[in-house]
Amino acid sequence: MEYKPITTEEAIDAILNGERLVGREIPDLYALIEGFQERISDPDTAHLECENCLILECQCQNIEISVNVIFFKSTFMKDTNFSGASFKKRADFALVKFTKRVDFNTATFMEAAVFNDVEFQRDAIFRRATFRSARTSFERAVFTEDANFEGTKFMENADFDAAEFTKRVTFAEATFTGHASFIGTRFQGDAEFSGATFTNNAAFDAAMFMNETNFRSAVFKKDFVVTGNFAGGDFTHTNFNKCFLIDRDGYMRLDLPNDVADLEGANLEHTKGLILDSTPIRNAKFSPRASDPWSQLRRAYTGPRLVFTLLFLVAFFTPYVLKTFVWVSVNRVQEELKQHIEDIRDRVEALESKEHPAAGPLAVALEAVADRLPQDNDVRWQTKSVWKLVLGMDKKWWYWVTAIALLLYNLVRAVLTWFVAPMRDAEERSGVSPAYRRDMSNPPKKGDRWEVATWPLRWMAWWLGTWTDAYGWMIWPHWFAQVGLYLAVISFCVHAVYWLRLPVTIPAVVG
Repeated sequence: MEYKPITTEEAIDAILNGERLVGREIPDLYALIEGFQERISDPDTAHLECENCLILECQCQNIEISVNVIFFKSTFMKDTNFSGASFKKRADFALVKFTKRVDFNTATFMEAAVFNDVEFQRDAIFRRATFRSARTSFERAVFTEDANFEGTKFMENADFDAAEFTKRVTFAEATFTGHASFIGTRFQGDAEFSGATFTNNAAFDAAMFMNETNFRSAVFKKDFVVTGNFAGGDFTHTNFNKCFLIDRDGYMRLDLPNDVADLEGANLEHTKGLILDSTPIRNAKFSPRASDPWSQLRRAYTGPRLVFTLLFLVAFFTPYVLKTFVWVSVNRVQEELKQHIEDIRDRVEALESKEHPAAGPLAVALEAVADRLPQDNDVRWQTKSVWKLVLGMDKKWWYWVTAIALLLYNLVRAVLTWFVAPMRDAEERSGVSPAYRRDMSNPPKKGDRWEVATWPLRWMAWWLGTWTDAYGWMIWPHWFAQVGLYLAVISFCVHAVYWLRLPVTIPAVVG
Protein backbone atom coordinates (compact mmCIF):
# COMPACT_ATOMS: atom_id res chain seq x y z
CA MET A 1 0.00 0.00 0.00
CA GLU A 2 1.22 3.49 -0.81
CA TYR A 3 1.09 6.09 1.96
CA LYS A 4 0.60 9.74 1.12
CA PRO A 5 3.16 12.00 2.91
CA ILE A 6 1.88 14.82 5.08
CA THR A 7 3.67 17.39 7.19
CA THR A 8 3.02 17.76 10.89
CA GLU A 9 1.28 21.13 10.42
CA GLU A 10 -0.92 19.77 7.63
CA ALA A 11 -1.85 16.81 9.81
CA ILE A 12 -2.79 19.06 12.76
CA ASP A 13 -4.91 21.30 10.53
CA ALA A 14 -6.69 18.29 9.05
CA ILE A 15 -7.55 16.87 12.47
CA LEU A 16 -8.76 20.25 13.76
CA ASN A 17 -11.04 20.46 10.73
CA GLY A 18 -12.64 17.15 11.73
CA GLU A 19 -10.79 14.97 9.23
CA ARG A 20 -9.31 11.55 9.88
CA LEU A 21 -5.77 10.78 8.87
CA VAL A 22 -6.16 7.73 6.62
CA GLY A 23 -3.31 6.21 4.60
CA ARG A 24 -0.93 9.01 5.53
CA GLU A 25 2.77 8.98 6.26
CA ILE A 26 3.30 10.63 9.68
CA PRO A 27 6.88 11.96 10.00
CA ASP A 28 6.95 12.58 13.79
CA LEU A 29 4.19 11.35 16.12
CA TYR A 30 5.53 13.26 19.14
CA ALA A 31 5.37 16.59 17.30
CA LEU A 32 1.89 15.73 16.00
CA ILE A 33 0.49 14.97 19.46
CA GLU A 34 2.08 17.97 21.17
CA GLY A 35 1.08 20.39 18.41
CA PHE A 36 -2.49 19.07 18.34
CA GLN A 37 -2.91 19.33 22.14
CA GLU A 38 -1.61 22.92 22.17
CA ARG A 39 -4.28 24.03 19.72
CA ILE A 40 -7.39 22.38 21.17
CA SER A 41 -9.63 23.91 23.79
CA ASP A 42 -11.48 20.81 25.10
CA PRO A 43 -9.31 17.66 25.40
CA ASP A 44 -12.31 15.62 26.62
CA THR A 45 -13.98 15.69 23.21
CA ALA A 46 -10.89 15.70 21.03
CA HIS A 47 -9.69 12.69 19.04
CA LEU A 48 -6.42 12.08 17.33
CA GLU A 49 -7.14 9.32 14.85
CA CYS A 50 -4.60 7.82 12.48
CA GLU A 51 -6.13 4.97 10.51
CA ASN A 52 -3.91 2.77 8.37
CA CYS A 53 -1.08 5.27 8.64
CA LEU A 54 2.69 4.84 8.49
CA ILE A 55 4.41 6.23 11.60
CA LEU A 56 7.99 7.04 10.71
CA GLU A 57 9.17 8.37 14.07
CA CYS A 58 7.75 7.83 17.57
CA GLN A 59 9.92 9.04 20.43
CA CYS A 60 7.15 9.92 22.90
CA GLN A 61 8.85 9.19 26.20
CA ASN A 62 7.34 10.98 29.23
CA ILE A 63 4.66 12.57 27.06
CA GLU A 64 1.27 13.40 28.57
CA ILE A 65 -1.54 12.59 26.18
CA SER A 66 -4.82 14.18 27.26
CA VAL A 67 -6.87 13.26 24.16
CA ASN A 68 -8.20 10.02 22.74
CA VAL A 69 -5.64 8.46 20.40
CA ILE A 70 -6.54 5.83 17.82
CA PHE A 71 -3.96 4.16 15.58
CA PHE A 72 -6.19 1.57 13.92
CA LYS A 73 -4.25 -0.63 11.45
CA SER A 74 -1.28 1.72 11.50
CA THR A 75 2.35 0.62 11.19
CA PHE A 76 5.22 1.90 13.34
CA MET A 77 8.38 1.67 11.24
CA LYS A 78 11.08 2.45 13.82
CA ASP A 79 11.62 1.90 17.52
CA THR A 80 8.51 3.03 19.38
CA ASN A 81 9.13 4.74 22.71
CA PHE A 82 6.23 5.58 25.02
CA SER A 83 8.25 5.01 28.23
CA GLY A 84 6.94 7.13 31.07
CA ALA A 85 4.03 8.31 28.89
CA SER A 86 0.67 9.09 30.46
CA PHE A 87 -2.47 8.32 28.47
CA LYS A 88 -5.28 10.31 30.08
CA LYS A 89 -7.89 9.10 27.62
CA ARG A 90 -8.51 6.07 25.44
CA ALA A 91 -5.48 4.54 23.74
CA ASP A 92 -6.45 2.29 20.84
CA PHE A 93 -3.72 0.34 19.03
CA ALA A 94 -6.01 -2.30 17.50
CA LEU A 95 -4.52 -4.13 14.50
CA VAL A 96 -1.34 -2.05 14.73
CA LYS A 97 1.96 -3.48 13.51
CA PHE A 98 5.12 -2.61 15.41
CA THR A 99 8.04 -3.57 13.18
CA LYS A 100 10.73 -2.56 15.70
CA ARG A 101 11.20 -2.49 19.46
CA VAL A 102 8.28 -1.17 21.53
CA ASP A 103 8.81 0.49 24.92
CA PHE A 104 5.88 1.30 27.23
CA ASN A 105 8.07 1.10 30.35
CA THR A 106 6.34 2.81 33.36
CA ALA A 107 3.62 4.17 31.05
CA THR A 108 0.21 4.90 32.58
CA PHE A 109 -3.13 4.21 30.90
CA MET A 110 -5.95 5.98 32.72
CA GLU A 111 -8.75 4.77 30.44
CA ALA A 112 -9.22 1.96 27.94
CA ALA A 113 -6.06 0.47 26.51
CA VAL A 114 -6.77 -1.64 23.42
CA PHE A 115 -4.04 -3.74 21.80
CA ASN A 116 -6.29 -6.27 20.09
CA ASP A 117 -4.73 -8.13 17.13
CA VAL A 118 -1.50 -6.15 17.47
CA GLU A 119 1.63 -7.64 15.93
CA PHE A 120 4.80 -7.01 17.93
CA GLN A 121 7.61 -8.04 15.57
CA ARG A 122 10.37 -7.14 18.02
CA ASP A 123 10.65 -6.93 21.81
CA ALA A 124 7.62 -5.48 23.58
CA ILE A 125 8.30 -3.81 26.94
CA PHE A 126 5.46 -2.90 29.33
CA ARG A 127 7.63 -3.12 32.44
CA ARG A 128 6.03 -1.43 35.47
CA ALA A 129 3.31 0.07 33.33
CA THR A 130 -0.03 0.82 34.97
CA PHE A 131 -3.40 0.02 33.40
CA ARG A 132 -6.20 1.64 35.40
CA SER A 133 -9.16 1.12 33.09
CA ALA A 134 -11.77 -1.62 33.28
CA ARG A 135 -10.83 -2.46 29.70
CA THR A 136 -7.27 -3.53 29.07
CA SER A 137 -7.22 -5.86 26.12
CA PHE A 138 -4.49 -7.73 24.26
CA GLU A 139 -6.85 -10.18 22.57
CA ARG A 140 -5.21 -12.14 19.74
CA ALA A 141 -2.05 -10.05 20.04
CA VAL A 142 1.06 -11.71 18.60
CA PHE A 143 4.40 -11.24 20.35
CA THR A 144 7.07 -12.48 17.94
CA GLU A 145 9.98 -11.70 20.28
CA ASP A 146 10.27 -11.29 24.05
CA ALA A 147 7.45 -9.61 25.99
CA ASN A 148 8.11 -7.93 29.34
CA PHE A 149 5.25 -7.16 31.74
CA GLU A 150 7.40 -7.33 34.87
CA GLY A 151 5.86 -5.38 37.75
CA THR A 152 2.98 -4.22 35.56
CA LYS A 153 -0.20 -3.24 37.39
CA PHE A 154 -3.57 -4.15 35.92
CA MET A 155 -5.94 -2.29 38.23
CA GLU A 156 -9.06 -3.60 36.51
CA ASN A 157 -9.74 -6.46 34.09
CA ALA A 158 -6.90 -7.65 31.87
CA ASP A 159 -7.72 -9.65 28.73
CA PHE A 160 -5.04 -11.68 26.93
CA ASP A 161 -7.45 -14.15 25.33
CA ALA A 162 -6.01 -16.02 22.31
CA ALA A 163 -2.80 -14.01 22.49
CA GLU A 164 0.37 -15.72 21.26
CA PHE A 165 3.77 -15.37 22.91
CA THR A 166 6.36 -16.89 20.60
CA LYS A 167 9.39 -16.23 22.77
CA ARG A 168 9.86 -15.53 26.47
CA VAL A 169 7.21 -13.58 28.33
CA THR A 170 7.41 -12.36 31.91
CA PHE A 171 4.65 -11.22 34.22
CA ALA A 172 6.97 -11.44 37.25
CA GLU A 173 5.70 -9.36 40.20
CA ALA A 174 2.76 -8.21 38.08
CA THR A 175 -0.49 -7.32 39.86
CA PHE A 176 -3.88 -8.34 38.47
CA THR A 177 -6.46 -6.58 40.62
CA GLY A 178 -9.40 -7.35 38.35
CA HIS A 179 -10.26 -10.43 36.35
CA ALA A 180 -7.24 -11.85 34.50
CA SER A 181 -8.14 -13.76 31.37
CA PHE A 182 -5.70 -15.89 29.37
CA ILE A 183 -8.29 -18.06 27.66
CA GLY A 184 -6.78 -19.87 24.70
CA THR A 185 -3.45 -18.07 25.09
CA ARG A 186 -0.40 -19.84 23.64
CA PHE A 187 2.90 -19.58 25.50
CA GLN A 188 5.40 -21.11 23.09
CA GLY A 189 8.46 -19.84 24.96
CA ASP A 190 9.20 -19.59 28.66
CA ALA A 191 6.38 -18.09 30.72
CA GLU A 192 7.34 -16.27 33.92
CA PHE A 193 4.64 -15.45 36.49
CA SER A 194 6.85 -15.57 39.59
CA GLY A 195 5.64 -13.29 42.35
CA ALA A 196 2.54 -12.27 40.40
CA THR A 197 -0.61 -11.47 42.39
CA PHE A 198 -4.07 -12.37 41.12
CA THR A 199 -6.57 -10.66 43.42
CA ASN A 200 -9.62 -11.65 41.40
CA ASN A 201 -10.41 -14.58 39.13
CA ALA A 202 -7.68 -15.91 36.85
CA ALA A 203 -8.80 -17.89 33.81
CA PHE A 204 -6.39 -20.00 31.79
CA ASP A 205 -9.02 -22.07 29.98
CA ALA A 206 -7.46 -23.92 27.03
CA ALA A 207 -4.20 -22.06 27.53
CA MET A 208 -1.12 -23.83 26.20
CA PHE A 209 2.18 -23.60 28.09
CA MET A 210 4.68 -25.25 25.77
CA ASN A 211 7.93 -24.53 27.58
CA GLU A 212 9.11 -23.75 31.09
CA THR A 213 6.37 -22.17 33.17
CA ASN A 214 7.18 -20.47 36.45
CA PHE A 215 4.54 -19.44 38.99
CA ARG A 216 7.04 -19.40 41.84
CA SER A 217 5.66 -17.41 44.82
CA ALA A 218 2.62 -16.27 42.83
CA VAL A 219 -0.55 -15.49 44.81
CA PHE A 220 -4.05 -16.47 43.67
CA LYS A 221 -6.71 -15.06 45.96
CA LYS A 222 -9.75 -16.31 44.08
CA ASP A 223 -10.59 -18.76 41.32
CA PHE A 224 -7.70 -20.05 39.23
CA VAL A 225 -9.34 -21.87 36.34
CA VAL A 226 -7.10 -24.05 34.21
CA THR A 227 -8.12 -26.22 31.28
CA GLY A 228 -4.87 -26.08 29.42
CA ASN A 229 -1.47 -27.64 29.25
CA PHE A 230 1.01 -26.77 32.02
CA ALA A 231 4.12 -28.45 30.64
CA GLY A 232 6.88 -28.10 33.20
CA GLY A 233 4.94 -25.63 35.32
CA ASP A 234 6.83 -24.50 38.42
CA PHE A 235 4.43 -23.49 41.20
CA THR A 236 7.05 -23.40 43.97
CA HIS A 237 5.89 -21.33 46.96
CA THR A 238 2.73 -20.33 45.08
CA ASN A 239 -0.13 -19.26 47.30
CA PHE A 240 -3.37 -20.72 45.94
CA ASN A 241 -5.61 -18.85 48.35
CA LYS A 242 -9.29 -19.77 47.96
CA CYS A 243 -8.68 -21.16 44.48
CA PHE A 244 -10.71 -23.54 42.41
CA LEU A 245 -8.33 -25.46 40.19
CA ILE A 246 -9.77 -27.33 37.24
CA ASP A 247 -8.47 -28.80 34.00
CA ARG A 248 -10.16 -30.35 30.98
CA ASP A 249 -10.99 -33.46 33.00
CA GLY A 250 -12.58 -31.42 35.78
CA TYR A 251 -9.49 -31.26 37.98
CA MET A 252 -6.27 -29.31 38.31
CA ARG A 253 -3.54 -31.77 37.43
CA LEU A 254 -0.10 -30.22 37.07
CA ASP A 255 1.83 -32.89 35.24
CA LEU A 256 2.75 -34.06 31.81
CA PRO A 257 5.12 -36.78 30.54
CA ASN A 258 8.73 -35.76 31.21
CA ASP A 259 7.63 -32.40 32.61
CA VAL A 260 6.29 -32.10 36.14
CA ALA A 261 4.86 -29.02 37.81
CA ASP A 262 6.55 -28.01 41.06
CA LEU A 263 4.26 -27.21 44.01
CA GLU A 264 7.05 -27.25 46.57
CA GLY A 265 6.22 -24.78 49.33
CA ALA A 266 2.93 -23.78 47.70
CA ASN A 267 0.02 -22.72 49.89
CA LEU A 268 -2.87 -25.00 48.93
CA GLU A 269 -4.95 -24.54 52.07
CA HIS A 270 -8.03 -23.23 50.27
CA THR A 271 -7.85 -24.98 46.92
CA LYS A 272 -10.61 -27.11 45.47
CA GLY A 273 -10.51 -29.64 42.66
CA LEU A 274 -6.77 -30.28 42.95
CA ILE A 275 -5.37 -33.61 41.80
CA LEU A 276 -1.74 -34.34 42.58
CA ASP A 277 -0.02 -36.42 39.93
CA SER A 278 3.67 -37.11 40.51
CA THR A 279 3.87 -33.52 41.73
CA PRO A 280 6.69 -32.16 43.96
CA ILE A 281 4.92 -30.95 47.12
CA ARG A 282 7.63 -30.81 49.77
CA ASN A 283 6.75 -28.18 52.41
CA ALA A 284 3.45 -27.40 50.64
CA LYS A 285 0.63 -26.30 52.93
CA PHE A 286 -2.60 -28.29 52.81
CA SER A 287 -5.80 -27.75 54.73
CA PRO A 288 -6.36 -30.29 57.54
CA ARG A 289 -9.55 -31.19 55.68
CA ALA A 290 -8.12 -31.00 52.15
CA SER A 291 -10.61 -32.44 49.66
CA ASP A 292 -8.25 -33.57 46.91
CA PRO A 293 -8.32 -37.37 46.36
CA TRP A 294 -4.79 -38.10 47.56
CA SER A 295 -5.29 -36.12 50.80
CA GLN A 296 -8.50 -38.04 51.45
CA LEU A 297 -6.72 -41.36 50.99
CA ARG A 298 -3.79 -40.30 53.18
CA ARG A 299 -6.13 -39.11 55.91
CA ALA A 300 -8.33 -42.21 55.84
CA TYR A 301 -5.76 -45.00 55.60
CA THR A 302 -2.52 -43.74 57.12
CA GLY A 303 -1.37 -41.94 60.24
CA PRO A 304 -3.52 -42.23 63.40
CA ARG A 305 -6.39 -43.76 61.45
CA LEU A 306 -4.13 -46.59 60.32
CA VAL A 307 -3.96 -47.91 63.89
CA PHE A 308 -7.73 -47.72 64.32
CA THR A 309 -8.25 -49.31 60.90
CA LEU A 310 -6.04 -52.24 61.83
CA LEU A 311 -7.75 -52.64 65.22
CA PHE A 312 -11.21 -52.58 63.66
CA LEU A 313 -10.12 -55.04 60.98
CA VAL A 314 -8.86 -57.45 63.63
CA ALA A 315 -12.01 -56.96 65.71
CA PHE A 316 -14.22 -57.53 62.68
CA PHE A 317 -12.52 -60.59 61.21
CA THR A 318 -11.80 -62.38 64.52
CA PRO A 319 -15.43 -63.59 65.04
CA TYR A 320 -15.55 -64.82 61.44
CA VAL A 321 -12.27 -66.70 61.87
CA LEU A 322 -13.53 -68.24 65.13
CA LYS A 323 -16.88 -69.17 63.58
CA THR A 324 -15.07 -70.77 60.66
CA PHE A 325 -12.88 -72.73 63.06
CA VAL A 326 -15.91 -73.84 65.11
CA TRP A 327 -17.94 -75.00 62.11
CA VAL A 328 -14.96 -76.81 60.58
CA SER A 329 -14.46 -78.54 63.95
CA VAL A 330 -18.13 -79.50 64.01
CA ASN A 331 -17.74 -81.00 60.54
CA ARG A 332 -14.72 -82.99 61.69
CA VAL A 333 -16.58 -84.26 64.80
CA GLN A 334 -19.58 -85.25 62.71
CA GLU A 335 -17.44 -87.20 60.27
CA GLU A 336 -15.57 -88.90 63.12
CA LEU A 337 -18.84 -89.86 64.88
CA LYS A 338 -20.24 -91.31 61.69
CA GLN A 339 -17.13 -93.42 61.26
CA HIS A 340 -17.17 -94.61 64.89
CA ILE A 341 -20.88 -95.54 64.68
CA GLU A 342 -20.19 -97.59 61.57
CA ASP A 343 -17.35 -99.35 63.35
CA ILE A 344 -19.58 -100.07 66.39
CA ARG A 345 -22.40 -101.24 64.13
CA ASP A 346 -20.05 -103.74 62.48
CA ARG A 347 -19.06 -105.09 65.91
CA VAL A 348 -22.70 -105.32 67.07
CA GLU A 349 -23.57 -107.25 63.93
CA ALA A 350 -20.68 -109.59 64.67
CA LEU A 351 -22.08 -110.16 68.21
CA GLU A 352 -25.57 -110.74 66.81
CA SER A 353 -24.19 -113.37 64.45
CA LYS A 354 -22.84 -115.19 67.53
CA GLU A 355 -26.18 -114.70 69.32
CA HIS A 356 -24.47 -112.85 72.12
CA PRO A 357 -27.01 -111.76 74.80
CA ALA A 358 -25.67 -108.15 74.81
CA ALA A 359 -26.09 -107.70 71.08
CA GLY A 360 -29.77 -106.75 71.27
CA PRO A 361 -29.47 -103.99 73.89
CA LEU A 362 -26.35 -102.64 72.20
CA ALA A 363 -28.13 -102.47 68.83
CA VAL A 364 -31.07 -100.58 70.38
CA ALA A 365 -28.73 -98.13 72.15
CA LEU A 366 -26.66 -97.62 68.99
CA GLU A 367 -29.71 -96.82 66.87
CA ALA A 368 -30.91 -94.35 69.50
CA VAL A 369 -27.56 -92.56 69.37
CA ALA A 370 -27.43 -92.67 65.54
CA ASP A 371 -30.95 -91.25 65.40
CA ARG A 372 -29.75 -88.15 67.19
CA LEU A 373 -26.95 -87.54 64.64
CA PRO A 374 -27.38 -85.97 61.19
CA GLN A 375 -28.40 -88.50 58.56
CA ASP A 376 -28.58 -88.31 54.79
CA ASN A 377 -32.07 -87.55 53.41
CA ASP A 378 -33.32 -86.70 56.90
CA VAL A 379 -35.83 -83.83 56.84
CA ARG A 380 -34.81 -82.87 60.36
CA TRP A 381 -31.37 -81.80 59.10
CA GLN A 382 -30.10 -79.62 56.28
CA THR A 383 -26.64 -79.41 54.78
CA LYS A 384 -24.98 -75.99 54.55
CA SER A 385 -21.49 -74.98 53.45
CA VAL A 386 -19.29 -73.53 56.14
CA TRP A 387 -19.03 -70.15 54.36
CA LYS A 388 -22.83 -69.83 54.32
CA LEU A 389 -23.02 -70.53 58.04
CA VAL A 390 -20.21 -68.04 58.74
CA LEU A 391 -22.04 -65.31 56.81
CA GLY A 392 -25.38 -66.22 58.44
CA MET A 393 -27.11 -67.31 55.25
CA ASP A 394 -29.16 -69.74 57.34
CA LYS A 395 -30.96 -66.72 58.79
CA LYS A 396 -33.12 -63.96 57.29
CA TRP A 397 -31.92 -62.24 54.10
CA TRP A 398 -31.15 -58.88 55.68
CA TYR A 399 -28.77 -60.52 58.13
CA TRP A 400 -26.51 -62.13 55.54
CA VAL A 401 -26.77 -59.19 53.10
CA THR A 402 -25.50 -56.89 55.87
CA ALA A 403 -22.77 -59.40 56.71
CA ILE A 404 -21.57 -59.57 53.08
CA ALA A 405 -21.65 -55.76 52.75
CA LEU A 406 -19.62 -55.34 55.94
CA LEU A 407 -17.20 -58.04 54.82
CA LEU A 408 -16.63 -56.26 51.49
CA TYR A 409 -16.29 -52.94 53.29
CA ASN A 410 -13.56 -54.25 55.56
CA LEU A 411 -11.80 -56.03 52.71
CA VAL A 412 -11.75 -52.78 50.73
CA ARG A 413 -10.34 -50.91 53.73
CA ALA A 414 -7.67 -53.58 54.15
CA VAL A 415 -6.66 -53.36 50.47
CA LEU A 416 -6.57 -49.55 50.48
CA THR A 417 -4.52 -49.51 53.67
CA TRP A 418 -2.11 -52.01 52.12
CA PHE A 419 -1.51 -49.80 49.08
CA VAL A 420 -1.81 -46.26 50.50
CA ALA A 421 0.60 -46.70 53.41
CA PRO A 422 3.71 -47.39 51.28
CA MET A 423 2.69 -44.62 48.84
CA ARG A 424 2.62 -42.12 51.68
CA ASP A 425 5.98 -43.34 52.94
CA ALA A 426 7.47 -42.87 49.46
CA GLU A 427 5.93 -39.40 49.24
CA GLU A 428 7.41 -38.28 52.56
CA ARG A 429 10.84 -39.56 51.56
CA SER A 430 10.91 -38.05 48.08
CA GLY A 431 8.68 -34.98 48.49
CA VAL A 432 6.77 -36.05 45.37
CA SER A 433 3.14 -37.15 45.40
CA PRO A 434 2.24 -40.53 43.89
CA ALA A 435 0.99 -40.72 40.32
CA TYR A 436 -2.72 -40.33 39.68
CA ARG A 437 -2.87 -42.64 36.68
CA ARG A 438 -0.82 -45.69 35.86
CA ASP A 439 1.99 -45.31 33.36
CA MET A 440 0.74 -47.28 30.35
CA SER A 441 3.42 -46.04 27.96
CA ASN A 442 5.80 -48.99 28.41
CA PRO A 443 3.94 -52.27 27.84
CA PRO A 444 5.88 -55.46 28.52
CA LYS A 445 8.10 -56.79 25.77
CA LYS A 446 9.67 -60.17 25.39
CA GLY A 447 13.06 -60.12 26.98
CA ASP A 448 14.70 -59.57 30.35
CA ARG A 449 12.24 -60.60 33.07
CA TRP A 450 9.49 -61.23 30.50
CA GLU A 451 11.50 -63.78 28.53
CA VAL A 452 9.81 -66.85 29.95
CA ALA A 453 6.26 -65.51 30.28
CA THR A 454 3.85 -66.10 27.42
CA TRP A 455 1.99 -63.19 25.84
CA PRO A 456 -1.24 -63.28 27.96
CA LEU A 457 0.63 -63.96 31.20
CA ARG A 458 3.10 -61.21 30.43
CA TRP A 459 0.39 -58.63 29.91
CA MET A 460 -1.65 -59.81 32.89
CA ALA A 461 1.36 -59.57 35.21
CA TRP A 462 2.22 -56.13 33.86
CA TRP A 463 -1.39 -54.92 34.13
CA LEU A 464 -1.70 -56.04 37.74
CA GLY A 465 1.76 -54.81 38.65
CA THR A 466 1.09 -51.26 37.49
CA TRP A 467 -1.83 -50.91 39.91
CA THR A 468 0.61 -50.13 42.69
CA ASP A 469 2.09 -47.24 40.70
CA ALA A 470 -0.90 -44.89 41.00
CA TYR A 471 -3.80 -44.05 43.29
CA GLY A 472 -6.49 -42.90 40.85
CA TRP A 473 -8.20 -46.30 40.82
CA MET A 474 -8.59 -46.16 44.61
CA ILE A 475 -11.12 -43.31 44.51
CA TRP A 476 -14.17 -45.48 43.78
CA PRO A 477 -13.26 -48.12 46.40
CA HIS A 478 -12.71 -45.30 48.89
CA TRP A 479 -16.18 -43.90 48.23
CA PHE A 480 -17.63 -47.39 48.69
CA ALA A 481 -15.73 -47.64 51.98
CA GLN A 482 -17.17 -44.30 53.09
CA VAL A 483 -20.71 -45.59 52.48
CA GLY A 484 -19.80 -48.86 54.18
CA LEU A 485 -18.65 -46.94 57.23
CA TYR A 486 -22.17 -45.61 57.79
CA LEU A 487 -23.55 -49.13 57.33
CA ALA A 488 -21.05 -50.45 59.88
CA VAL A 489 -22.02 -47.79 62.43
CA ILE A 490 -25.74 -48.46 61.95
CA SER A 491 -25.20 -52.22 62.19
CA PHE A 492 -23.20 -51.82 65.37
CA CYS A 493 -25.89 -49.65 66.96
CA VAL A 494 -28.62 -52.16 66.05
CA HIS A 495 -26.64 -55.05 67.50
CA ALA A 496 -25.72 -53.01 70.57
CA VAL A 497 -29.40 -52.35 71.26
CA TYR A 498 -30.14 -56.06 70.85
CA TRP A 499 -27.30 -57.08 73.19
CA LEU A 500 -28.23 -54.52 75.83
CA ARG A 501 -31.86 -55.69 75.85
CA LEU A 502 -31.07 -59.37 76.38
CA PRO A 503 -32.68 -60.62 79.66
CA VAL A 504 -30.35 -62.06 82.28
CA THR A 505 -31.50 -63.77 85.47
CA ILE A 506 -29.53 -62.82 88.57
CA PRO A 507 -30.07 -63.53 92.29
CA ALA A 508 -32.62 -61.29 93.92
CA VAL A 509 -31.40 -58.85 96.55
CA VAL A 510 -33.07 -59.70 99.88
CA GLY A 511 -33.62 -57.10 102.52
